Amino acid sequence: IYAAFRSGKSVLVNNLILNPTMFRGLLDKWYVVSPTALNDSSCRFLLEEEGVSVVSDYTDDWLNSLLAHQYDTDKEDRERIGVVFDDAIQYLHSRSSPGNYLATRFRHYNIKYLIYVSQSFRAIDTKVRGNSKAVIIMKIANLKELMKLDEEYGGMMEDRFMEFYNFCLNDQPYSFMYINIDA
Repeated sequence: IYAAFRSGKSVLVNNLILNPTMFRGLLDKWYVVSPTALNDSSCRFLLEEEGVSVVSDYTDDWLNSLLAHQYDTDKEDRERIGVVFDDAIQYLHSRSSPGNYLATRFRHYNIKYLIYVSQSFRAIDTKVRGNSKAVIIMKIANLKELMKLDEEYGGMMEDRFMEFYNFCLNDQPYSFMYINIDA
């Protein structure tokens, strides 16, 4: 998920996890890595939700421990989990970060949904971008950021990325563009 500051990224993540017409009830546990969720009023319902753990003090050791636990548990007994890196780019700054590595191996740990949320497109590692199956683009105020997205995805849209982006967002608050990479 890519979007500018205060464009509804956290609201979208909350909706994905808590809305019964989306992912609610599909997993045993959600882990939301977010340095801001504890102070964000839009996350108040997420914080109260059983089966959701908010990790505000992320470390690579925490993630490695979670992955080791999942891997060491028999396949048929592993929890079905979701992991969200919400505005947590500072935790993924190293190319060798386990959070970036996870994009290529999440299925081995019974992670059913792996979501990265960022204000900056190229701040997301190429392993993550290259293994994404879907992209949600919300309001982007910076033309340079839009050009980066156009460069990455425009070819698969017959060079009509900006046209489709403008159509989808139509200058409406909280609107977004959804790209199904597999399609």
